[in-house]
Amino acid sequence: MLELTVIIPTYNRADILKDCLIALSEQTLETNCFEVIVGDDGSSDHTQKVLRWAESNMPYKLKWFTQKNAGPNRVRNKSIEMSESPVVVFFNDDTIATPSLLTQHLRAHKNYPQINIAFLGKVTIDPVLPYSPFALLHLDSSFGQWDRLVNSDGFALLDWRAFYTCNLSVKRNFLLENGLFDEDIRYSDDVELGARLDSRGLKILYCPDALGYHRHFLTESDYLRIAEKEGIGLAVWYMKRSRDCHYLKELRFPLCISAMNRLRFLIGDLTFHRSIRWFWLRLARKMVGTTRKNVGLRIYEKLYQAIKREAIFNQIRKN
Repeated sequence: MLELTVIIPTYNRADILKDCLIALSEQTLETNCFEVIVGDDGSSDHTQKVLRWAESNMPYKLKWFTQKNAGPNRVRNKSIEMSESPVVVFFNDDTIATPSLLTQHLRAHKNYPQINIAFLGKVTIDPVLPYSPFALLHLDSSFGQWDRLVNSDGFALLDWRAFYTCNLSVKRNFLLENGLFDEDIRYSDDVELGARLDSRGLKILYCPDALGYHRHFLTESDYLRIAEKEGIGLAVWYMKRSRDCHYLKELRFPLCISAMNRLRFLIGDLTFHRSIRWFWLRLARKMVGTTRKNVGLRIYEKLYQAIKREAIFNQIRKN
């Protein structure tokens, strides 16, 4: 009987996807206990060739489909409907599972069978990749702070803001009964669903033993582009459901915070304005290669937030 379904949206990352699928073939969980569903979101590389190869060579049940490029949420929603198991595990195509990852997710759900309880596994930068300071800022910072909260049972209670689909397991019926992904939102989309499910009783437990590696070397341009995408995603969320301002406030959305905080953000936006951003970037690059690395990382964080807010206001003005 299938107990888990791993859902993986993919787009033009055939080689990393292959590594992801191979890692799932090396799980300690018996292969007849889980299935994998991959949705190709209109890739133009050799993704379908990899999927045909995996279909013949992977020991687990693999289902896959292609669609015209419409974003990962359409893949996730279709895959949830296709799933044949009571628990779905959301992956990114660059998440490389350690051998016990699925065993740990399944163990966690058996220990906590309540339908509203989800589990976030740990994700950290893949040790095979060279050092990138942006991994510390984008990924490891959140998981590092959660590690300190883990109790003697091996879990930590998080809130809806930790609904990250890079390594997350949820009861399928809880999603079907309370809401699926919003296909209009292309970034911060998982957190938006986390907010909607929070109103229906969602509880997220952090399970660091369900460990996955992020096999994506983050460059400076990648990091700053994420800031722009996050801003656009938050703006779309706000324009669709402004009644969610109490949730967006927790994400420091500039139109949902106090006047004092808006003023503080305005000062930050002027300080890191596009016209002088080159200066801060040059300074940050210089700092991260010295003993003053933390100062450089702090500058990058400030730039990230300024770019995100700029993207929010640009997206709202467009509409």
